[in-house]
Amino acid sequence: MISDSPLRTSALAGDNCSRIVAPTGTGDDAKSMVVTSDGCHWQYQADIIYTSKRSFARTETYTTGDGWTTLMLEGSYEAQLWNDREYMAGRNGEASPIRTQEHDDYRNEGGIILGCETAPCCHIIITAAAGESFRDRLTRVDPLAGYDPRKGEAIHDSQLDRFPFEPTGVLVYDNYVDLIDRQIASVYSAAVARLSHRTPRSELP
Repeated sequence: MISDSPLRTSALAGDNCSRIVAPTGTGDDAKSMVVTSDGCHWQYQADIIYTSKRSFARTETYTTGDGWTTLMLEGSYEAQLWNDREYMAGRNGEASPIRTQEHDDYRNEGGIILGCETAPCCHIIITAAAGESFRDRLTRVDPLAGYDPRKGEAIHDSQLDRFPFEPTGVLVYDNYVDLIDRQIASVYSAAVARLSHRTPRSELP
């Protein structure tokens, strides 16, 4: 169940009930249990704090008019996505295309191209939450034959080309981005594409 403000996820704790009343809050006991007015027991799981238009990873800052950046990431950042519904570019509040940008996209600081020895190369990790990926549902009798959002968390771009972005499933502007256990598809372009930029190829993952 996804409800409340801020958005929270809660799991029904085995009750045989009508599930009419949406849970709110995070519970008062050590088990994070919420009891709604219809007698249902819900276990709070986590707040939902991520969309493709906003995350809490620190972004680069631009301190001068010449475009040089100051890197702000101090450690790797991981976003764990849920399979409550298909992530659709340009719909349900998602960016179009869904992309990662301005966290570590050039590694140019003050005009100097940085290597991992000069400033740590922190990774941005985009993965599925535990139990939410296609890999958690693979079986011999029901394999994953292709992109199928019913079988795990999935990102899809069905938009037409729109300048300056191609209709890519995920557009990667940053260096050191790890896509783990993903289903990603695009109708009119590549599933994953990256920006061609000035960083030397030896600095790319």
